[in-house]
Parts: sequence; structure tokens; C-alpha cells
Amino acid sequence: MFDVIIIGSGLGGLQCAYLLSKIGMKVAVIEQNAVYGGCLQSFYRRGIQFESGFHYVGALNNNEALNILFDYYNLLHLDWVRLDKNEFDKVFIGNQSYKFCNGFNEFSEYLKSLFPSEAPGIKAVMDVYRYVADTTFSTYKNPGFSISDELFQTSAYSFLKKNIHDDRLINLLSSNSLKLQLDESLPLYAFAHINGSFIESAWRLKGGGKVLIDSLINDIKKFGCTIFNNSSVSKLIESDGNITGVILEDGRCFSSKYVVSDIHPSNLIQLIDSKIVRPIYRKRIQNLKNSFGIFTINIKLKSNSLKYQNKNLFLHSDDVDMWHFDNSHNSVKQVMVSYPVPDDYSEGKEVYATTIDLLTPVDYSEWEQWSSSKLGARPQSYYDYKTNKAEEVINFTCKYIPELRDAIDVYYTSSPLTYSYYTGTVNGSAYGIMKNCNNVMTTFLTPKTPVKNLFMTGQNLNLHGILGVSMTSSLTCAEIVGMDKIVSEIKLNK
Repeated sequence: MFDVIIIGSGLGGLQCAYLLSKIGMKVAVIEQNAVYGGCLQSFYRRGIQFESGFHYVGALNNNEALNILFDYYNLLHLDWVRLDKNEFDKVFIGNQSYKFCNGFNEFSEYLKSLFPSEAPGIKAVMDVYRYVADTTFSTYKNPGFSISDELFQTSAYSFLKKNIHDDRLINLLSSNSLKLQLDESLPLYAFAHINGSFIESAWRLKGGGKVLIDSLINDIKKFGCTIFNNSSVSKLIESDGNITGVILEDGRCFSSKYVVSDIHPSNLIQLIDSKIVRPIYRKRIQNLKNSFGIFTINIKLKSNSLKYQNKNLFLHSDDVDMWHFDNSHNSVKQVMVSYPVPDDYSEGKEVYATTIDLLTPVDYSEWEQWSSSKLGARPQSYYDYKTNKAEEVINFTCKYIPELRDAIDVYYTSSPLTYSYYTGTVNGSAYGIMKNCNNVMTTFLTPKTPVKNLFMTGQNLNLHGILGVSMTSSLTCAEIVGMDKIVSEIKLNK
């Protein structure tokens, strides 16, 4: 008998396990795959480590939001590398390049030097970024602060159009946003929360997502948490309106007082065949729109062939529409270039990159024809298509990094189908359920479900990304142990 069973070992699930087991609850984590970590898991090819979804984080500097949370989760001791403060993101729109620098004041002054007539609009945007950063933990301390607030019900796109008159500046402010899907219904709060956190500070992690996940697992085992991998939940056991445990596909049963789900909500409700979940709720969850997927190329580079850049590159064709994603022609118009930190990197030292990751957004419809096939047994047409897609992405990237082509040793590709198989995300969605400022209460899911002892966590709820998930996991735990306990544990009342 466990106090809490957690389904899924993504960041949210492991953080819930950390918090609940640390305060003395008997916790079990059940993971269907061999490897833990969900979207943050790493993988190896020819002995080289590659990342599936971890690239960089924001707000990790002293007293910033992620720093406070990661301090609690004992993750600050890891080998974090701060990106170039003067240019943590370099953006190309056509042939024109721009920079994103740390500090709201510093970034504001840079933008005003390029667009002096837009000073009032730039101030309006930075004011929102500052407000969101300053009120990150308001929902913990003030029950009146909720998703009904104005920034959740305001369209980020409409806000930018209202305050900024030069479309080039709107494009620039939106140009490093491949870490979320831009859409006219995207709430201003989500846009400011994610983009503003990186302007505060931007960081990579030497060793990638694996060392973060390993740290959490090592600690929760010390706290007495039980972890099962290669174990898939087939059904939730219901009795008298409560979930009393889980049944695994191999027939094992485990009982618990509470269940926390770190899997996609539509996958969760399929595990409940009781009338305890009404058809209207099932339909609502199943009809929620998911964000686009990502096609990724993980490249192993030849030795000493491409210098490491302590920044990210965001490449856009001149005609790309940042706010209206259109993949109807399956063409490549946007690429994010991420440089994993080499083992021999140290600040101020010039080193060569070992690997490099190229990411471009794709719609699930581009891959749907192969969705019924299984990993390792997909038709040749799928692999041919991936190869052609990869060459198109590489050719696009080489316009900005000409030396890349000759530096490639070997590369590996993953599609939304790959992502869906290993992480369980619906349609290989990269950023979970789309948030809609016109339908806030439906698209910003809370940890609560119609079942009083069944809760959710992870990127499909309030906010996605490392910071968003880290906040959501503690909010999920608050439903079980109370918000006062969470505030005290994380020391938010200092």
C-alpha cells in the first residue's frame, strides 16, 4: 500500500515524487519505458550522448524563479553553464541578424537602439515581462491570483500589435519562440512567462537532461521512493468514487491513497473505464488542441571541425510568419540550432563542439500516414522521407553556418512519431496542450480531476517548459499536502 502512486517519470512526475517522499510519504513511480525522464531523457548512439528535448533553461540566476525551485530539488549543484549574457540567443531573419541579451534594461536599450520610435511599446512589453517574473509565486501566496487574471485573457499577439507598430520588431520579439507555439490565441501570460525567464538569465547543463534526471532519481530513492521502469499501467482501480490503485499490463496491482498522473490527460482518462468520469469531461479533454511537433536532427561532428557557440541560433526565412504556423507545403522556414556543452568546456576557453542539434517545427499531418506503423518496423518510405527532410533542414542551416556540412560525421533523426513513442505525448506534441486566451478555464488545466484523489501534473497543465513544469509539480503536491506545506518546504515565505 502506497500513499501516492505517480504514473510517468517525466520532470513533473519525478519532482512530485521528490517533494512527497521527502516529507515522509510512501511513494511509487511507474514508468512504461526502460529509460526515465520523459521529454528530458537522453539517448546514446555509437557511445555519444544526444538530447531528446532538453536544450536550455531560463531564470536560474540567484533569487530567480527556477533557481528557487531547483535549490529545493537539489539541482543547483549540477554543472550549469551560463550562456553569453550579451547574446544568449542570436536570431537571423533572412540575412539580418539580431541578439537577445540578459537583463530587461539591457535588452530594452538594445531594442530601442534599433527601433527608437518604438520606445513606448518596448517599455510596455518589458513591463509585462517584469511583472510576470515578479509575481511567479503569487499563486502560492495569494489565493486570489489565478488564471482569471487579465494577462491570461489577453492575446499576446494582439498585445504586441496594439503596442508596437513596426512589424519587424514584432517579428524580432517573437523570433526565439520555437520553445512554444505562437498563435493568435496564445495568452500574454504564457508568452511573457517563457520568453521573459530567458531574458532574466539563460543556461545550459553540461551532461544534459540525463544528469538532471539522475540527480532526482538518486535523491528520491534515498527518501524511500520505489521506482518501476518497463512497467505500463493498463487500468486505474476505482471504488466508491475514488481511485484505489493501479493495474499493470503484466497483471501486478498496487494500491494507494492518491494517484498522480504525469502522462497526457487524454491518455489518463483512457485508463478509467468507470462512469466516475463523465462523457462530457472525456470529450472535452480529447478535443483539446495539441501544439505542433518537432523534427530533430542530432548530429555527431567530426573532431575539431565546428567551434562551440555558447548561445543558441534561431534561423528564419525572410518570408516566415512567426505567429501563423503554416506547414502545408512541408517546407523548412525555421530552425533552432542548439549546441550541447562539450565535456572540455570551461568559461573563456575556446573549444570545439562534439554534437549539434537542429530543430524545426512540423505538423502531425505531415507524419500521420505512418502513424499506424511501429517503431523499428516502419516502411522504407518513412525513413526516406526523414532523410529528405533532414537534408532540407541541413541545407537551410548551412546558409547561416556554411562550415556545418563538412563538419558532419553522422546524424540521427526523430519525428513526432518518435517523440510520441518514447514520451507518450499525443501526436508527438512538443509543448503539450495549446493554451487559449479566449477559453482559459478549459485550456489551462488544473491538477484536479473529477476524481477527488486523482491529480495531474506535467507540461499539459498550467505552463510548459522546465520552469512551468517545476511550478506545476509543486502545485499538484499542494492538492495533497496543502499549500502552506509547499510554501514552507520550498521556503517561499523567506
